Amino acid sequence: MNIWENLNLNQSSMVNNYMLPRYEIAKVKGEAGARSFRMGPNSSYLLLDENDAIVWLVQTDGNGGLPTNVVPFSLLPYQPPKPVDLAALEQRIEKLEKRNESYNRKYGKPKKQQQQQQRPVDDAT
Repeated sequence: MNIWENLNLNQSSMVNNYMLPRYEIAKVKGEAGARSFRMGPNSSYLLLDENDAIVWLVQTDGNGGLPTNVVPFSLLPYQPPKPVDLAALEQRIEKLEKRNESYNRKYGKPKKQQQQQQRPVDDAT
């Protein structure tokens, strides 16, 4: 490998390092840390609280500097939804239907149900 090839390799690695910025999560300690986080004008940022499971949304106005709006949001671990047990749902529906039937036998149908059943069907539509 000659000196020119080595120079080209070094230049390309330097370009790649400069083109890819380093990202980091901004962390604060409590509300006092969130309120003392300085930002530019009309900025907003999410800050991770190191003391609690909270993320702080901080926003500045046109002057910048200290946040004018500080709002906490609680963080909870993601839990995928539980699968629906169709058999259990069917059993619950059957129980409700039986309970409704026994209620109707004992007390009669509710007035709304009776009115809906007595309405004539409009065939004009």
